[in-house]
Amino acid sequence: MQKRGMSFSLDSTAPNFHPTRQESVAEPRGVLGPQKPGDTADTVHVEADVPATIQDARTLDGFPLRSVPSQTDWIGHPNVIGIHDNGTFEAGSDPLADGLGIVVEIPKAGRE
Repeated sequence: MQKRGMSFSLDSTAPNFHPTRQESVAEPRGVLGPQKPGDTADTVHVEADVPATIQDARTLDGFPLRSVPSQTDWIGHPNVIGIHDNGTFEAGSDPLADGLGIVVEIPKAGRE
């Protein structure tokens, strides 16, 4: 069984969401938790293209950081579905993975 941590988007300019869910899951990322020997529960592996300001902030917060190459396959594979304020849905899927995030409308019974 593969160990997986928590993947997250690391964009310092967007505190909530990116303009689209697809852009959010395509960002450089990190994973929290033990992935390799010697890691602890608060070890964060970050891809090399994560902005230095974010890496520095995590270090100041006390998280031990480990750098990995950009677009590392074992970090991520997220899919996301979001609900906009107007009630519409939007999906995004990691462009490095083989998953798919899509929104499909299913008609209610009796609807034409």
